[in-house]
Amino acid sequence: MNNTILLVDGSSLLYRAFFAIPPLSYNGVALNAIHGFYSMLLSAIGEHKPSSVFVMFDESKPTFRHIDYAEYKAGRPPMPDDLRSQFTLIREFLAACGIPAISQPGFEADDLLGTAAKLAEKEGVQSIILTGDRDALQLATEHISILITKKGVSESLLLDPQGVKDSYGVYPAQVIDLKGLMGDKSDNIPGVPGVGEKTALKLLDEYGSIEQVLAHGEEIKGKLGEKIRENSQLALFSKKLATIVCNAPLEIDLYSNNVLGMQSGLPMLAKYRFNRISALIKALFEEGGAYAGKSKVAEPKVAIEVEIPTIQNNNEDAWHLVHKSLMQKQIAPLQFAEQTNTIICDTAEAIQALPLQDVHTLALFHTAQSIELYTNTGVLVQIPLLVDLLSQGLHAQTAFSALNTVLAGKQVLCHHQKELLQTWASVQFVPAFVVVWDSMIANYILEAAQGERSLEELTGEASAKALYSLATKQYTALNNAGMLHLALLCEFPLSQTLFAMEQSGFEIDRNILFDLSKWFSDEIERLQNLVYEQTGFDGFNLNSPKQLSEILFERMNLPHGKKNKSGYSTNAESLEKIAHLSPAIPNILEYRKFTKLKSTYIDALLALTQTTSRVHTRFDQTGTVTGRISSLDPNLQNIPIRSKEGAEIRKAFVAKDGYTLIDADYSQIELRVLAHLSGDENLIKAFQSGKDIHTTTAAEIFGIPVEKVDAAMRSNAKAVNFGLVYGISSFGLARNTNISLKEAEHFIAMYFDRYPGVRQYMDHCVEVAEKEGAIFTLFGRRRALPEMQSKNANMRAFGKRIAMNTPVQGTAADIIKLAMVRVQEELQNIENAKLILQVHDELIIECREDVAEQVSQMLQEVMQNVVSLKVPLVADIHTAKSWYESK
Repeated sequence: MNNTILLVDGSSLLYRAFFAIPPLSYNGVALNAIHGFYSMLLSAIGEHKPSSVFVMFDESKPTFRHIDYAEYKAGRPPMPDDLRSQFTLIREFLAACGIPAISQPGFEADDLLGTAAKLAEKEGVQSIILTGDRDALQLATEHISILITKKGVSESLLLDPQGVKDSYGVYPAQVIDLKGLMGDKSDNIPGVPGVGEKTALKLLDEYGSIEQVLAHGEEIKGKLGEKIRENSQLALFSKKLATIVCNAPLEIDLYSNNVLGMQSGLPMLAKYRFNRISALIKALFEEGGAYAGKSKVAEPKVAIEVEIPTIQNNNEDAWHLVHKSLMQKQIAPLQFAEQTNTIICDTAEAIQALPLQDVHTLALFHTAQSIELYTNTGVLVQIPLLVDLLSQGLHAQTAFSALNTVLAGKQVLCHHQKELLQTWASVQFVPAFVVVWDSMIANYILEAAQGERSLEELTGEASAKALYSLATKQYTALNNAGMLHLALLCEFPLSQTLFAMEQSGFEIDRNILFDLSKWFSDEIERLQNLVYEQTGFDGFNLNSPKQLSEILFERMNLPHGKKNKSGYSTNAESLEKIAHLSPAIPNILEYRKFTKLKSTYIDALLALTQTTSRVHTRFDQTGTVTGRISSLDPNLQNIPIRSKEGAEIRKAFVAKDGYTLIDADYSQIELRVLAHLSGDENLIKAFQSGKDIHTTTAAEIFGIPVEKVDAAMRSNAKAVNFGLVYGISSFGLARNTNISLKEAEHFIAMYFDRYPGVRQYMDHCVEVAEKEGAIFTLFGRRRALPEMQSKNANMRAFGKRIAMNTPVQGTAADIIKLAMVRVQEELQNIENAKLILQVHDELIIECREDVAEQVSQMLQEVMQNVVSLKVPLVADIHTAKSWYESK
């Protein structure tokens, strides 16, 4: 062992191993990528004898590169399911072996490798980067070597800076220049069109860098020189995309000597019959091995005892507004037990004999391989869960059936209960126990900006004991922050509601989709030919910003804005400004509308309903900092409604035979929340009158009778009403209403003159945000606002807008969530009725026709009375056979 760390590109190695090794599975679990990963890892460890190993992974969420360039890595085929499952499982393997698996939202594995390597370099520690990605070659220095994999998983090459030059023709610092010139198809980095690797190497050999190539662009003859001069900004942008950042937020213990604990992973490896891998690990610590006599199997972490107070709520006034039946739910205080007795259950009889009589609360951590329980009495239960009846361990259904017997009525803590419910549903398991705590959701309430985080990311350990310890700390934190009721009454039961909605899905009439597909295809072809005729140019790609920019602004000489990487901007805003100058422009915008509708919705929905008549969206409960629920795969919340053609798509969303749809939509909920929160007397009176709020607002502002308000006045009042909810400026109002900036400023001033309580409330929100560094909804949901302390004036201004609109938007989101939970409770008493969709302030129930009246009455009553505000909540109810007809 030497003072060298091994930094592993986990994402790169898993991909390489998956496609290099034939399919390999055990009990239905795909394992070939993990097996190949370990082969490469152990080969590197055995040869280079590092003291510590750190494995870096990409995150699924977009990185800063995607923000800079939306097409970054676009066009890659979707990850095979058998590989996706191994990305999840490899973290469990690594955790068992004591090796950190590290990822960071917004950064790629390369960025974490570079950051870790530079941290080590500053400490005088040598590092070796194991990867199959040539991007990492740019990191090579005297203290950083690159171990690049070659030919599947069996060969690798260790390179220092000179080795990079000898093998690839450029020095490490020139790797990004090479990518900037030639691009990278795998990452969809554009580079300079027409410049390949051979040409790029020649240019760098002569000039040294992209900057110098561009500086001498006039000297480069022929088409090559022309391409370089025309694409100078694209080359620099491509270089930036290819550059690994080395300042990611990362903390690692360079001196952990974690390799010495690898044998702790042998039991897990044995479960999956990784016999060869186990033998290789053992050999490292046996006589003659790289770490002979130095093994140090990690001791299990001992959690600290945490005293949990009874439920208190620092925001009682808000919760008194909630329907009283919701207030009855709470869990018993959690009490952590220090001593641990471990019980292994490998038969149903052993499970049923568990000493759980005194247990009232326990943590359940479930993986594809096993179930762990940790109880308030300090008992740790491990249940091997193998679906192969010929192997040791329990069949899934057998284990769950036995668990239901002993856990019936118990309070269970888990991590990501919706995902667990989906897993259990796949084996037809319906739990008899009650899930009362979800540590993933609890973390979201406490730290909304973190989104969805795994248990290992939160605790460093994936185990039931770690889950119990985390839950106790979260319980205290939420209680002290006045957000415990938000978890217990809203977010936790909401997960179960969303699971039920996902399982139900929405019926689709494919015949309607086929008709729309034909219509849209005909329109796309007609508009394309019309644009060719009106521009005088044929055959160019209307979907290519670069080609379209060239036609409109260089050949047709239409006025344009600033030039970007693809030429002059052809986005909708830019084209709308010049729509009056050429009949082709409106048709280009129409063409885009139809192509987007067809590809995003029609084609996607047809693909998703090939084997089933129902489409099942996935609801993301942790995807927004405002508390709103989002819809994914497909995003049903974005089905268009404002354009005639977009709204037609909703005709395909129907009730199944014998059933009908009940649609309920809150009327102007955010404005009603604003009236309640601000306490403005005039705004409250306007809503209490029951008259149209926008007409009433216009009458107040202009000081005229309601009957004298014309359409333009009402439209401007509506723009201000809704704009204030989103922190609109006078500039934004002027742009949205086509009035002058001076008129917009005057209009907003008159608004605040008539509704002074709104202005005072917004000022108060900013004061709270400046003092607390956060802002809160009516129900205590906290949104951190670090922007308020930013040195950047634009960021501070952004923070102020968020401070003003978050309480309103967040409270509205909380109300619809509470309504969903309450509606789901009521539906348990009504047969043949299910909640199937939520879209912002709208709920849709599918029910049998004979209970439609009962369901409509219940839905409206719940939504209008789930909270009591100073103004009435109004839910508009419509019944129809299709989503389109229900609006």
